[in-house]
Amino acid sequence: MKKALLLFSLFMGSVCLFAQTPDFSLVGFGSATTGGAGGTEVTVTSLAQLTTELSTVGKKIIIIDRTFTASGTILEVTSDKTILGVGDKAFLQGIGFHLKNASNVIIRNIKMTMIGGGADDIIGAETTGSATGGNYWIDHCEFFNEYPTLPETAAKKDKYDGMIDFKKSVSNITISWCYFHDHWKCSLIGFSTDKDPYDRKITYHHNWFKNIRSRVPSYRAGTGHVYNNYYDGLNDPNAPVSDGVHSRDAACLFVEGNYFLHYAQSVYWDVNDSPTEAFVNESGATNMYVAPTPANTARACNSFVPPYKVKVDSAANVPAIVMAYAGINKLGLTDIKQNNKPSAGLKTSFILDQNYPNPFNPSTTISFSLSGKAFVTLKIFNAIGIEVASLVSEELSAGSYSRKWNAEGLISGIYFYRLQVGSMQETRKLALLK
Repeated sequence: MKKALLLFSLFMGSVCLFAQTPDFSLVGFGSATTGGAGGTEVTVTSLAQLTTELSTVGKKIIIIDRTFTASGTILEVTSDKTILGVGDKAFLQGIGFHLKNASNVIIRNIKMTMIGGGADDIIGAETTGSATGGNYWIDHCEFFNEYPTLPETAAKKDKYDGMIDFKKSVSNITISWCYFHDHWKCSLIGFSTDKDPYDRKITYHHNWFKNIRSRVPSYRAGTGHVYNNYYDGLNDPNAPVSDGVHSRDAACLFVEGNYFLHYAQSVYWDVNDSPTEAFVNESGATNMYVAPTPANTARACNSFVPPYKVKVDSAANVPAIVMAYAGINKLGLTDIKQNNKPSAGLKTSFILDQNYPNPFNPSTTISFSLSGKAFVTLKIFNAIGIEVASLVSEELSAGSYSRKWNAEGLISGIYFYRLQVGSMQETRKLALLK
């Protein structure tokens, strides 16, 4: 994606800010994944069409630019598929993906939930018989269900199954820059204790786990790399109750550069869940365990170190980085089609009025210009963060644009506007006086 220069103006005066996006390249165990690259590109307009395109044999790039709603519908995904969401528009409600004996699949920039659906996984991958599968990249997605209210009961925790689960003979997977929130059981690796020893080789990096009760991930057997994730657990009034990275059934996980907050167990092995002891290698970048969260309690293993090199951020910086860039609508459609290519990194420049609070009554015009094609959103929020207006939500070409915000019907006070271009965003204040 070309570097885009934004000019965002209100009245007179200027303050310039510059920022650099992270590199969103595909790295880790799933780095060989190409998805549907080179295949036919299609934008689906109905759930029936989405179902057909996902199940069709052959390379395909499938673009989703709208909401599809069902009641626990699980769509079969065949090999060599890239599934891309546009901006903040791709939302699959009560719809999941099943990758059965499938290989080489990319899923990016899609919001998914099983609310309104059933107890199935949101995304589940597995094999049958002697088949093998893998090479998956799940990136910049959002997954959620319902806040896991306490006390814990079987009905509550089993109302939905996993968000992303991998079973049997699948391997070489990267899960990156995703936002997982409000759920009991997030990501389970392996289908049965001591009975699924396949080495799945999965990388989890720069994901945001918020209000998740457990399994981030729960990893049966094999090896995995878990780095630079932000773990923001359930903060019960009495004590933290979330369980974090669970190494099980002789697994050896390389866990580094993560930030843990509000966890009863952060990184651990538990004999009650896994009779066969499992291990963790913490010899990489230091993890942060914010009190009263306990540190890693699993025994060390030195037998596994990831066979690739990645840039690992300092754990202290992880919350800010992940909260800013994980989840949907952080990439333009041009970026997400690039697959393995690194993002160019946007530099944003805002020119703002120095005479804050810029009172206006009752409307104002917000102008910006783009030097390159990008997906742009411009939204207005009130002082407590509730969205009150959406002025732009579309892919725009290079050029100058203006949008008028009419605040009739709103009370006087402070409001915030957020302009996002591709993966960059800035938020500023406005004062409404009547």
